[in-house]
Amino acid sequence: MMHRTNSRAAFTLIELLAAMAVLSIMMLMFANIFSSSGKAWTSGTRRTEQNMNGRAVLEFLGKEIGQSIINSSGLVFQVSYKAPSDPRSMQVSYLYDNSALHCVSARGCESPTYPDEARLINYYVSPQTDSDGFKHFQLMRAQCMDQNVISTVYKQLTPTWLQSTAGQTGWSVSVLVDNITQFYVLANGNNPNFKSSNVPVQLPAYVDILIGFLSEDDARKAQYLASDVQTNFLNKAEKRFTRRVYLQNRTGYQPVP
Repeated sequence: MMHRTNSRAAFTLIELLAAMAVLSIMMLMFANIFSSSGKAWTSGTRRTEQNMNGRAVLEFLGKEIGQSIINSSGLVFQVSYKAPSDPRSMQVSYLYDNSALHCVSARGCESPTYPDEARLINYYVSPQTDSDGFKHFQLMRAQCMDQNVISTVYKQLTPTWLQSTAGQTGWSVSVLVDNITQFYVLANGNNPNFKSSNVPVQLPAYVDILIGFLSEDDARKAQYLASDVQTNFLNKAEKRFTRRVYLQNRTGYQPVP
C-alpha cells in the first residue's frame, strides 16, 4: 500500500534576501517620489504667494502714489536716489541701490471726520538684523496723519521733512514688504532724482516702480553667498514686479486746520 506525501517548497535564505532588497529599492523609489512631490508643492506654493504679495504691494503703492497732491509753493513730492547722507533716503540691499519716495497723498486717512484728509508718506528700504544673526531688508512705509505736522510741512520749501521726520512725533512706521531685494522708482522715465520744487512746481507725469523680493528661505541662503554666487542666485530666486503709475497735477489743496 502506497502513501502519498504532500511537500511544500520553502523560500531559501537567498530568495528572502533578494525579495527584501527589491522591496527596499521600491520603498526608496516611492520615498524619493513623495519627497520630490512635496518639494515641488512647496516651491509652487511659495511662488504663488510671492506673485500674490507682489501684485498686492504694487496695487497698494499705485493707489497711494496715484493720489499724490501738490501745493503751488511747496515741496511735496520727491524721489531720492543714491543719497546715503540720510539712512532713510537710500539703502543698499544685497547688490542693488534703492530709491526712496516721499509724497503727500490724499487717499483717505481712516478718519470719520475728514475721510479725504492728506497724509505724508515715506517709502524707504531699511536693513534689519534678527537675534539669530539673519540680516534682511524691509520696505518701510512711514505715515503721518497729524494735522499740525501736515499743515506745517505742506507749506515748506525744503526737503528737510522728507528725510528727518519719519519716526518722530505724529509718525507711524510699518513694514510693507520683508526680504526686499530692490525698490526702484523712476520719475518721467529718465531721471531717478525728482523734486516737485522744480519750476514750474509739478508732479511727474508718471513714475515707474520696480520691486524685487525673496522668500525667507532664499533670503537666508543669500546672506551667506559670495558676491558672484549671490548674483546668480538672486537672478534665479528673486521675484520682480513693475508698474507705471500716472499722476494728475492737482493743485490748490489746503489741509484742514
